[in-house]
Amino acid sequence: ADSKGCSSVIMFLDCHYIVIKGLTVTHEGENDIMGFRFWSKPSDHVALEGCTIKNLKSNGFGGSANGKHIIVNKCIFSNLPLGIYWGYYEDEHRKIYFDSCKIINSLFIDCPKTDSAETGYGIQIKGGSFDNLIQDNVFYNVSGSTRAAIGVYHISKLDKNKTLEKRDAPNIIRGNFIYNCRGEGIYACEGAIIENNILVNCKSSGIATYRRKSDWGSFYGNLIVRNNTIF
Repeated sequence: ADSKGCSSVIMFLDCHYIVIKGLTVTHEGENDIMGFRFWSKPSDHVALEGCTIKNLKSNGFGGSANGKHIIVNKCIFSNLPLGIYWGYYEDEHRKIYFDSCKIINSLFIDCPKTDSAETGYGIQIKGGSFDNLIQDNVFYNVSGSTRAAIGVYHISKLDKNKTLEKRDAPNIIRGNFIYNCRGEGIYACEGAIIENNILVNCKSSGIATYRRKSDWGSFYGNLIVRNNTIF
């Protein structure tokens, strides 16, 4: 794709029961274009299998519309500012979130593209997004120096009166291998299970669990961290 009028190579808008398999997505132009993007009306039961997303100036996969039962399986995310950016709750005009997403058996390499980058994640799950599974993925040379290879925020959210609405469906980070992380290997603040991961050479910390404060409140707790190996 090389169109100045495009915001993404492939956009999902009110899409249901779709499988995209074996596709390579890249963009050599100057404008910031996302690879796969969920937008506006909700989509569900969408699978991305065996695809390669590389050499973009924006996120490989993500968006800002509610989505359910989304699968990313056996994909490669390479040379991107950020691999997967999921949901966006913490904005007054974008109170939307994803749930029931499975990111499995995939490779994230050079996200962001350079060792000097401060921001960027391999996978970033925004606040309010819950019941997601990140399992059996490999991360190599990922995260900016102030970010994480895998970052998950809070699953609970605040209503319009800023009353906390708790949820019991945690995000699960399981069985991933992270090598040469430029910042934190895994970060979580509330509502996550982190288990059976292997982390090697994380420059900041292996697993970080600390409170997150924003205009939408302060979130911390409901965390389980067990059976991980950190070198």
